[in-house]
Amino acid sequence: MVLGRRLVVVLASTSMVLASFGVASAHEEVADSKVTIGESKKGVKGKVTSEAAFCSALRQVKVFKVKSGKDKKVGSATTNLKGKWSVKVPNASGKYYVKVARTLDDHDPYSHVHECTAAKSDKLKI
Repeated sequence: MVLGRRLVVVLASTSMVLASFGVASAHEEVADSKVTIGESKKGVKGKVTSEAAFCSALRQVKVFKVKSGKDKKVGSATTNLKGKWSVKVPNASGKYYVKVARTLDDHDPYSHVHECTAAKSDKLKI
């Protein structure tokens, strides 16, 4: 019986220590995203930025050309680990912008939820 009580005390103490360090504690984090667009030699390029590193790396961006009526998607890319991206646009001329969609990562075993907001760049005239 003494062994059983000691085990309960050890487990309870361990749980309190882990909780005090934030280990395995659930949380939600929402981080704003920004996306830029600029001209490159072969098309357009830019960067996704955020205060949270997980919101810049490996994000999917879509490039659109402004048209009368519905704008035309001309390409897409995935950002690198620094948030940089580029899309080839042959004979680029006109106005372009880029969008990055909202992402939600809730597949964490500790119930962490990380959300990255959607963003749209200013228009770039080439």
